[in-house]
Amino acid sequence: MTPLPENINCSYKFTPIISLPDEALRAKNAEPSGCVVFTIRARKPSERGVGIHLPYYRRLFEGNEVARRSTIKRKWEQPNSRSNNVVRVAVHMRRGDLKSFLRGHLDETEIRLVHENMYTSTLNQLLMKLAELKTYQVEVRLYCEGMQPPASVPKASDWSLVDLSEMVIFNSAIQNVTFLPASEDTLEAFDEMCFSDVIITAPSGFSHLASVLCNTPVILGVPFRLSYDYIPNAITLDVEREVITVPALAFPNASLTYRASFNETQFEMLW
Repeated sequence: MTPLPENINCSYKFTPIISLPDEALRAKNAEPSGCVVFTIRARKPSERGVGIHLPYYRRLFEGNEVARRSTIKRKWEQPNSRSNNVVRVAVHMRRGDLKSFLRGHLDETEIRLVHENMYTSTLNQLLMKLAELKTYQVEVRLYCEGMQPPASVPKASDWSLVDLSEMVIFNSAIQNVTFLPASEDTLEAFDEMCFSDVIITAPSGFSHLASVLCNTPVILGVPFRLSYDYIPNAITLDVEREVITVPALAFPNASLTYRASFNETQFEMLW
């Protein structure tokens, strides 16, 4: 990840927590677009003027797709996969370095660590809704460091592996659901996510940035300090918490986001 250069003069100064490489947002031979390589630290759009400038950021990002494609290897076919009745669902589950981070920031555990059951409950509702919409071919691509392909992910409690595909419920008589791992390349993974039809996010700047920049997917956003309220194609999930023990962090009573649901009427409007 490329940080925002400190010597860039911007009319709006964003704090660079995570940022995309500069070439993701500019054409070949163009001047560096440092002011637009950012992750937004804003709980409300009014705090940074993000909502006002969102259409501009999206146009800039989409307008440089050709240049961006020239820097990465495409491993999937074409975007707009709904044309052949295949819906691609991107699921971002933050694990990987999260355990080491939380050991030094235990107060962040209940914000950052999401139980795997939250993702399966959201997928269960989504797959049922897609079946109602006569979508029977679904690819679920997992963005999770430390996973074992195709669908085994680290559990929130102790980081042992659990097969997410065995926890998801759908009508296999009418619906075919395939689980796939995401690209290991950061920029390519971001592009995969951007051209998905649905993104289920994590409490992470990475999938939040995809939500900000990408017009195509319907965003099902896990609520945390970065708001989804000003993103026109996003639905903030309604979540429930449960207290569980997290031995991986020696945290005996962590109240984690455990299950979630979304407004189906709003989903149909965005679909």
